[in-house]
Amino acid sequence: ESDGQAAFLAIEHEPSAVDAITLMETMLTTLTEGVVVVHPNGRIVEANPAAAAILGLPEELLRSRAPGDARWQAVREDGSPLPGDEMPAMVTLRTGRAVRGFVHGVRTSDGALRWVEVNSAPVHDRHGELRCVVATLADVTNSRERASRLRLLIDGAGLGTWDWHLPSGHVEFGCHWCTMLGYEPGELEPHVRTWRRILHPDDLPHTEAALAQYL
Repeated sequence: ESDGQAAFLAIEHEPSAVDAITLMETMLTTLTEGVVVVHPNGRIVEANPAAAAILGLPEELLRSRAPGDARWQAVREDGSPLPGDEMPAMVTLRTGRAVRGFVHGVRTSDGALRWVEVNSAPVHDRHGELRCVVATLADVTNSRERASRLRLLIDGAGLGTWDWHLPSGHVEFGCHWCTMLGYEPGELEPHVRTWRRILHPDDLPHTEAALAQYL
């Protein structure tokens, strides 16, 4: 999830009467998500104010740096170092494929660790040649910190939890939930049918009826 909010541009004139460049500049300035444009040589050539704010660099300095620059001190979600060539924009430059929802951390100029969710996509000319890569960045630092505090509370209280992805039926069973029932973490198939299988048959009808009220 992004900590920013969607931005909307109100246009009072006919779309054809609005200068395309002015329109694009206003949209980029208004967005709370960061946007950067990466040249095929790997350098950032354009960035909006939100990108500069999220990454903690003035726009002019941001434009002279590459996404894969070691000075970002990028890390994966598990805290391990993220090599520059694995940064989303660099992957898209190398492969020509879009990258969606990639979360990683970067160090800002004041030493703070900022977590960002990045989407990157290639831009080709009419001949199919790669002209640049456009990447968007959402600051998810606060949401990650909230989730971390929630996990600490759940673990400290010894609560059993599980997360159910409704469309697929995939379930992530918490460690406490498994051990409460005498199972080792990872022993159970991560699917909702596991819960139905181990539930006592007499409890199934009213349990599913109660669950259906929230679905």
